[in-house]
Amino acid sequence: QCGQRLKRVPTRRRKQAKQPYLLLRLGNRILLRQRAASARLMPGMWELPSAHRTGGTVKMRLRHSITDTDYHIAVFAGEGSIRAPLNGIWLALPTLQRLPLTGLTRKILQRLAPETNL
Repeated sequence: QCGQRLKRVPTRRRKQAKQPYLLLRLGNRILLRQRAASARLMPGMWELPSAHRTGGTVKMRLRHSITDTDYHIAVFAGEGSIRAPLNGIWLALPTLQRLPLTGLTRKILQRLAPETNL
């Protein structure tokens, strides 16, 4: 239409996640960690632990959008015993429905562990 100005659509930014995430299972339990109550973003929420090593097979790659930024995430997965101590707690799948999970963690669990019914 004449005389109308078109709104500019902001350009979406793309970022690679700083570290990949781990989805670790031990029977019907999944390892999660809780963000500190003093954390700047999403204090007290539960999330998957970060992977400090990137060796192994990527189980899933996904895009997670927050406002105007698309984050590209890699998730490694595994089952069985974990030898190295990790910062987290093993939680039973039914328990996860009652926890405040980050949106990214909920998305990953819905795709890789659908029996969590999140």
